[in-house]
Amino acid sequence: MPARESGRGPLTGSRTKARRAAIELLFEADQRGVHAGELARGRVVSPVTDAPLRPYTIALVEGVVDRWAAVNELLGTYSQGWALDRMPAVDRAILRMATWEIVWNDDVPDGVAVSEGVELARALSTDESPTFVGGLLSRIAEVKPTLDLSDVNPTTDVAEASATAEATDVNPTTDVAEASATADATDANPTTDKTDG
Repeated sequence: MPARESGRGPLTGSRTKARRAAIELLFEADQRGVHAGELARGRVVSPVTDAPLRPYTIALVEGVVDRWAAVNELLGTYSQGWALDRMPAVDRAILRMATWEIVWNDDVPDGVAVSEGVELARALSTDESPTFVGGLLSRIAEVKPTLDLSDVNPTTDVAEASATAEATDVNPTTDVAEASATADATDANPTTDKTDG
């Protein structure tokens, strides 16, 4: 995921760097079809760079994983004509992270989460992505007060999800029941997106 030339300075600031690292982990997990939380925890134990992962990077990835089904449902509901699996993979990673920040992280103002998402899309994705990402995240921030999140499972038991995933050959970052039904119906791993190759 190389950085694009945007005419702007590099994305700086501790939280911005943590967000970028979280997006890179979410993107890599999506492309490799592995569990994003396990990938992040593995990088803490065995880093692949000289710089250790920031605590906020881990918090972002774990937050997205814990709310995976709800984040995906929000994105699917408000993306107006764009199925999540048809979006560029880097946009999915940005949108998942920023949606979690907007809806579930009260420490980050909604406008900051939207702005950071747009800047990361500008740096990492297509020319059309900043407008799309900004519009979708702004809509989620706008409807946030009306969202009924009472029926949303606040956390996902990763060990349970991993055991279920091994039994059903699916990625535990998806909704396990939905993924199991899809895997049974298609005899394929529903989290491996063949179109993003």
